[in-house]
Amino acid sequence: MKVLLRFHLAIILSCAAAQPKELAAHSSDVLLVRLVLNEPPQVTLEVTADLNGIPWLGTASNPAELLGKTLKINAPSGRSWYASEMGQPRVSLHSGYPHPAPVPLTHSSEETVPELYTVAWTWRPSETPLQLEITNDRPVTSFIWAVSQKTNLPMPGWQPLVEGERSKPIALPFTPSPLQWSWKAYTAAGISACGLILQGCLITIRWRRMRKTAALLK
Repeated sequence: MKVLLRFHLAIILSCAAAQPKELAAHSSDVLLVRLVLNEPPQVTLEVTADLNGIPWLGTASNPAELLGKTLKINAPSGRSWYASEMGQPRVSLHSGYPHPAPVPLTHSSEETVPELYTVAWTWRPSETPLQLEITNDRPVTSFIWAVSQKTNLPMPGWQPLVEGERSKPIALPFTPSPLQWSWKAYTAAGISACGLILQGCLITIRWRRMRKTAALLK
């Protein structure tokens, strides 16, 4: 199956090189994966699918969770994590694909405009470049590309991937840095620590009073 999919993708890419204006993808059977490079230094991973066009996804009880386990982010340090591990995603439904795509999306004239399902996770990366991996063992073709928040246009180097494949490294246009605490975070942590210390003192005082009371009753 993977060999056939790679063969078909090779044909698509060769056609793209020869006739870029005629290349198109049927929107019902692909995953559209955008990596949005935001400012300040943040990254948003968006995954869009036509639930009715992908049977194993349309029958899922929680499509967002399944999509989150289909995509894995790999960092150069060797760290990797599923998109679903980044918390609750934003979920939206819309008719047609609202963003420019590297491959024009089509559907037959007899079909209604597909209702697309999008999930998105946003985080602050601490490493560059990043690689996206399709981990699902179910048949799916994914188109992966990066965009700048300023232009929303696909950057060069978009990639088609099938299950089990990993994208080429995607360099971030900014210098990532580990998350640093702001003064608000320090203040909140200080208040919490003071509250815990005060609670401990009150518990200690109450315990001593109970011991004294117990000694007097003997």
